[in-house]
Amino acid sequence: MQCNDKVNDGKNLSIIKIGEDLYGKQKKIRVLTLEELEGICKKAEHVNLVSFSDNVLESVHVFDLMIQFSKFLKLVGVVYEPISQPIYCFITPDNKYINIKICGQYSAWNIPESVAKIIQFADIPDIVICEFDKNFSPVVVIETTGTANVGNSQWQREGRKLGAVVSNTPILYQTFYSGTDRSQKVNEGQPREPTSLQVINHIIYSIRYKCPSFVIYFNNSEVDVRLGFNHSPTEGRSLIGNYLSLILLNSAFGTHKEDKVKFERSILKHMMAYLNDSVVKYGRSCLRIDNDLTVLTEKQRSLLLGKDLSLEDFVIKRVYDKSAKIESNCDILSWDFKNFVSWVPGNIEDKPLIKNLINQKIKLLSYKKGISKIGVCLDTAKLKQIIESKYNPNKITLASLDTSLPTLIFPGRIWKGKKKIESGDPESGELYAFKELFTLDLDGRKTMNLLLYIFVEPPREFQYKEFIAKNTKLTRSFKHNADLIIVNDEVQESHDN
Repeated sequence: MQCNDKVNDGKNLSIIKIGEDLYGKQKKIRVLTLEELEGICKKAEHVNLVSFSDNVLESVHVFDLMIQFSKFLKLVGVVYEPISQPIYCFITPDNKYINIKICGQYSAWNIPESVAKIIQFADIPDIVICEFDKNFSPVVVIETTGTANVGNSQWQREGRKLGAVVSNTPILYQTFYSGTDRSQKVNEGQPREPTSLQVINHIIYSIRYKCPSFVIYFNNSEVDVRLGFNHSPTEGRSLIGNYLSLILLNSAFGTHKEDKVKFERSILKHMMAYLNDSVVKYGRSCLRIDNDLTVLTEKQRSLLLGKDLSLEDFVIKRVYDKSAKIESNCDILSWDFKNFVSWVPGNIEDKPLIKNLINQKIKLLSYKKGISKIGVCLDTAKLKQIIESKYNPNKITLASLDTSLPTLIFPGRIWKGKKKIESGDPESGELYAFKELFTLDLDGRKTMNLLLYIFVEPPREFQYKEFIAKNTKLTRSFKHNADLIIVNDEVQESHDN
């Protein structure tokens, strides 16, 4: 960092030089003293914010995007008193100020109740920016990644996103177009891409919770080129830098709503463009969405691909008009089970319940061809009978399975390896993702049961009551998402969800 001329007053702050470009010259950041910042604030209207984060660098990374790309906020300087708690000072086009103090490492602070509600819902997000007032009202939640979320890491952060939107706080999720799946050793170095469901779930959250929920992709040039793509190195970064600035401006001063809506539309187009990418799978070319979700009706597909502006318009309407009703012509969750295919759950020898259902000729459906994580049973009454006769020795009530609804079956393994180490990933996040995608309508009403079937034998000393009493991201996910849980081939006591 380079220290420039000292600040004597607030008159000429907008001319401070900052970064030239994304990969260019060293940024010149003015170092302010706390006394100088206080002098600025005495002379002009300002708002103070706090950025709680996993660590200081998480917030610094995001603020760098505002410094480099924002058309709406310019950096005045940074106070490093102390260096572990920097305060960023930005100036608005009309010479007002936004100051943001970074409070890294959540555990080092007395977290206000409003922020605790978000971080304790499922799992701790990277960043929660909130107002510095008596309520610490949350302004935005940000989740960032250093590589693409592929393979087992695909859904790890889903609960964090929901923690934001259920608290009516916008969520910005930054990831990459491509990466390599480190969980698959045999495929080490093989390019992988996030599934289309990532985009679709974000659109669902925006509509269902009436709150902006966006995923923004960064290029990964070395891997992208191997997949035949040449993504812009600046598009995603510019979207985050500008949109975050507009969220802060709108929250702080009630300004720039039109600009904010404009960028929200740009982000939705950015997301839908990902669904429209042509990909080559098994020697044939198809749209990404057609490879990842093969059961869409033509209406669903047309909406999600943005063939007209109806879905984009409806997302914006739903976010800004809390009384807006679900419009039937924009219902992206109107599933037609006639389009679903037979479920291929992988090896069924280690999944006795699935094997029983197949042997009983009970039809099990899937949202995509080939092996898939979850299956759908349309005949919940027969499913219930089999569970009652073979998997319910303690005669626990099965009333939580509504026989008038289909049932989503989620096979999970929460103990890994020979030592049976308990792991919350990927199951904790996957449960949120698939529940939100398939078992609720756009208003959040239940349309399907969710049966969580843990098919891996637990450790010898395992006691379910002790396990579920723990407050972990895994148990929070179980309680929130599952209607019925089977562990060790036995139905477990129900819980409120």
